[in-house]
Amino acid sequence: MQLLVKSLAFFLFLILLLSCSKQTDFTYKVFKNGAQEINLQLPDYRNYLIYDETVPVLIEWKNIDRSKSAVTGSGIKLVGSKDETMITTFTPQKQYIKTDSLSVFFRFEIDGEIHNASIKIPLKDF
Repeated sequence: MQLLVKSLAFFLFLILLLSCSKQTDFTYKVFKNGAQEINLQLPDYRNYLIYDETVPVLIEWKNIDRSKSAVTGSGIKLVGSKDETMITTFTPQKQYIKTDSLSVFFRFEIDGEIHNASIKIPLKDF
């Protein structure tokens, strides 16, 4: 009987632990300097993109003037923006990308000084 109670308690603990661990979208930290930061958020808990698949991507500019900022890369389109968040779609087309990653380039200004940053997002073929 005691073994059954311990097994049941362990099973309930495991269910509680799994239900409390909330998965979120994958976020790349592109740039951080004090209160200024740029984050790129991919959907579906993935840290990669799939060739020829369009996905929505959020780019958050914390304490950085978006009017003096730019994001470039193959297959990147601006859809809209809200507050500090830029809403984009990424469609990495295999015919134009010769590597296994999508290079995303950021240009922005802080206190009159121009900064550049970049990340490489892995690409997969499914």
